[in-house]
Amino acid sequence: MRKIVLILFSLIAISIHAQELSNGDLYKLENDTISWGNSKIVLSLPNISIKRVQVDRYEEGFFRFYTLIFPDKPTHPSCIILHCGALAEFTLPQPDKVIYKCKLGNVANSFYFMSDGKYYRRDNYNAYGIRVFFYSVAEEDLEFANSILDNLKIYNAPKK
Repeated sequence: MRKIVLILFSLIAISIHAQELSNGDLYKLENDTISWGNSKIVLSLPNISIKRVQVDRYEEGFFRFYTLIFPDKPTHPSCIILHCGALAEFTLPQPDKVIYKCKLGNVANSFYFMSDGKYYRRDNYNAYGIRVFFYSVAEEDLEFANSILDNLKIYNAPKK
């Protein structure tokens, strides 16, 4: 039941992002560094406008939503989602076409697919409890969205 509530809350947050496009200012965010346990996560978001960054926390972790506004499509946002934690899953739509699904041992796995003409990708970094997604990306923005996930960096801080 807890997972269902969290999933519904996350989906509502994405729809609220889309509704808020006519309000507020856009800003540039080139790098965002997030602390999670003994790790630092660096997400690079070059040359793109961000509507806002929303953080939804729960007992075992958090979701961080980056609503991306592409200059040529200001009313059709895409979303980068960073999830750190356990006991929650972010629901993705049913795939129409799987582009790839791969696993790198127990370290990471990736799932990349298309649904209703939009593209989705989920990368799981199992050893760190980190998942990063892109959500509802148009074909012409794929190169940029893939570069964000491809350039994610995770650094382990030394234990004290």
